[in-house]
Amino acid sequence: MSKIRINRRKDYKEQLKLYLNLSKSLNAKTKKLFKKTARQAEKEYLKYEDMYYFFLEDFSNDFYKILSNHYRAVITASGERLIKQREKKAESEIDIAVAKYINDVTATKVTEVSETTKQSIRRSIKKGIADGQSIPTISKDIRQNNAFKPYRATMIARTETHSAMNYGNDEISKTLGFKDPVKEWNSALDDRTRQWHRAMNGTVVKQDEMFKVMTPIAGGGFTERRMNYTGDYQNGGALNVINCRCFTLRYDSEDEVIGATPKPVSPVVPEVPTENPIPEGTPLSIGVNPTSFTARIAGSKLVIEDKKQSLKEIKTKIKNNEENFDYNRMDNKWNWLDKNSGKVTPQINKYSARDLTELNVVIDELDQLADFYKISRIRGITSVRGNGTANMGGGVMGIKKDYYDNGEDTKFLMYKKKFMIDDLKKNHTEWANQNVDFAELSKYKIGKTKFYSKNNPSKRERNKGKVYHGVSDYEIPADLDKYGDVIPENILNDMSMAQKRSVSYHEFGHHVHQSLETTGLDSVTEQKLADFYVKAVNSKKQRDLLAQGKTSLYPSRYSQANSKEWFAENFSAYHMGRNDIVSPEWLEFYKTEILPNIK
Repeated sequence: MSKIRINRRKDYKEQLKLYLNLSKSLNAKTKKLFKKTARQAEKEYLKYEDMYYFFLEDFSNDFYKILSNHYRAVITASGERLIKQREKKAESEIDIAVAKYINDVTATKVTEVSETTKQSIRRSIKKGIADGQSIPTISKDIRQNNAFKPYRATMIARTETHSAMNYGNDEISKTLGFKDPVKEWNSALDDRTRQWHRAMNGTVVKQDEMFKVMTPIAGGGFTERRMNYTGDYQNGGALNVINCRCFTLRYDSEDEVIGATPKPVSPVVPEVPTENPIPEGTPLSIGVNPTSFTARIAGSKLVIEDKKQSLKEIKTKIKNNEENFDYNRMDNKWNWLDKNSGKVTPQINKYSARDLTELNVVIDELDQLADFYKISRIRGITSVRGNGTANMGGGVMGIKKDYYDNGEDTKFLMYKKKFMIDDLKKNHTEWANQNVDFAELSKYKIGKTKFYSKNNPSKRERNKGKVYHGVSDYEIPADLDKYGDVIPENILNDMSMAQKRSVSYHEFGHHVHQSLETTGLDSVTEQKLADFYVKAVNSKKQRDLLAQGKTSLYPSRYSQANSKEWFAENFSAYHMGRNDIVSPEWLEFYKTEILPNIK
């Protein structure tokens, strides 16, 4: 076969465009089928006052036809693109690949989706009966079950399109007569990309070899998953495949390959667990920095507003939130009559323009979270003095200026992480003999080190921004070390936004506690939270990991403080899109105790 020239940027864009167009078709058909099936399920329960899942027979037949036709269209389109690129005829090979994939995958996928749907409905019925709900009410809940939500249809459409595309490319490439065939992993290089997939970008292996993908596991650490191609569900599992936008570039080693993988402009939202109830595409806020808690704007993309304008907007939002606050929860053993309600601490007048812009964006996202959980919005911002960085009580969020404010130059201190680790080991003997990686530094703020004292002799200097603030460990870029002493401004600004967002989401987790009546001493839900926390702490897995200096109480060591902080830390990571590090026990509690209480 003759040598050709391939542009990575062009190839990735072609595959991404094809993927988006093809997934739209399946998305629309699946949503329509879900809507039809939800009505059938509701009618079945109303008729029999029990569920025999007759409706799943029709669903399985319809979904099988939809998937089969979709797989055929996807593999044909992706195969034709590859054949055209090589200027070779191999149409018959496409038909073979289509038949094989439909035979091997379709029935299994239909069974998986049907079984997940059945389990979700079974839980809904069980809860309805336990709560003493009427047959019509339970039937309505079945129709509105998460199994039939649009976000699930979208996730299925994207995942199945992506997997079928990459399978088709893999099969067709084997028939193109390469002399020395190779394949290259091309990642979607933006802030929504899994960190371990970002690390795979540019990895080249022989055609008959497998990509070795170091995949995180619950409790810390990684396991090697060997994948034939991006989107290889059979070998990579859900954590590597769901909502993935990576593609595999296939070529002959003699080909000339140029360019780099571009940052895609696509509407794909951050990954969510299979049964995550968060609605896809929450409408963006109105303003110069549109954002939502499902499509969070990055710090480097912010338009920095005038300080006076930001202050005005923040105060207006807080005042409006106070006027609409739900005082019916006053009997929940919490001081909902906080004297700071409806007010904003004068301390924020000292914040920089960037800090105020970031805070304004965070408030928009917290308002959206409040609406989703059907609780009152944050109605006050006060200052925190002494120990602690932030707090929450009665819908009023406290912020410590020295932690939240980056300083007038809007930068973090540029430093080498090696110094931070060396300083940690030197001053804390318990760490001296441990293999410390960056993720272990979540509680160790550089503000407490000699490095801080040496470079910040006065508070005045500190307030000028000469401090590297402690960002949640899971929000620190994995490749930060490559920048050495000079970290790019856009990376620093992304970390600045991530810090404020993760802290605020953590405090909002406490607001969820208080509003959903999970903090009362006589609350059954609070006792169950404690039970789940103890279960996580005392598990054999946890004890084994602690012996290695790790923890399954993700996402940080602060998660081990107590059950409430465990909830808040996991809540923050969950809504930051970092579901790979959320504690499994927390997720179980969230689904069984928090979501059912959203009323």
